This record gives sequence, C-alpha cells and structure tokens, in this order.
Amino acid sequence: MPVGSCGVIVDRNTGEVHNLGSAFGLEYWLEAYDRGLHQPKDVVVVTIGDRQRAATALGRLQMSYVIPEVAHGETWIIPQRYNQKDFIRVFDSLPARFEAQQLIFRLRELDAIAENTDLSIVLEPSICG
Repeated sequence: MPVGSCGVIVDRNTGEVHNLGSAFGLEYWLEAYDRGLHQPKDVVVVTIGDRQRAATALGRLQMSYVIPEVAHGETWIIPQRYNQKDFIRVFDSLPARFEAQQLIFRLRELDAIAENTDLSIVLEPSICG
C-alpha cells in the first residue's frame, strides 16, 4: 500500500485498482467512489440564476480543458483552467457541457452546488476520457 494512503478499492467487476489518497478520510473516498467521481465526468450546466454567483460556484470545481499543441514533432497537452469569463460566456447557450472533468477531489464543492439556487448541474459519464 502506498505511503500516506487510506488504502485501495478494487472494483470487483473490472478488477481495476483505485488508490485512495491521504488528503481526506476514508468516508470521503468511499462516498466519492460510490458517486463515480473516480472516473471523468461531463459537467452539464442546466440552469443558472445569478450569473456571477453561478460562475463563482463553477470556479470552485477547478475544471480545465486542453488544446493540444504540436511543436517540434511533439504534441503538448497542457491543461488550461476555465475562468469566470469563460463560464459567463457559455451561460448564453444552455445547456453548457464541460467534458472529461476530474472531480474526485471536488465532492464537497459538488455538494455545495447541489444546495445552490444559482446553479443546476448534471454529471454524466464522459466518453472523452
């Protein structure tokens, strides 16, 4: 078992092993796994109320996107974070989809969004990665 780990989860259906970190307690990791957050999710913004507060709430998820760049025969994949302006811009055409987001460390932020009246999101399995 890795040092600083809460252990591992072995998926009995696939045999995949998921290491649990030490940033949170065991209960956190089990809940996040039960919600499927160990796999990439598409975050779909369905409705918004106050645009600024909705953008701030989404910002707490620390979502990112990648625009691959080719230089010197290599493809560079450097994640870029969405910012407030990016979120506000996409609010003009809902639903807005943010593909293949890694949310395993964002369980509490997702809970806060679920209670937020300024924003309604749906998490869907990602087909992108």
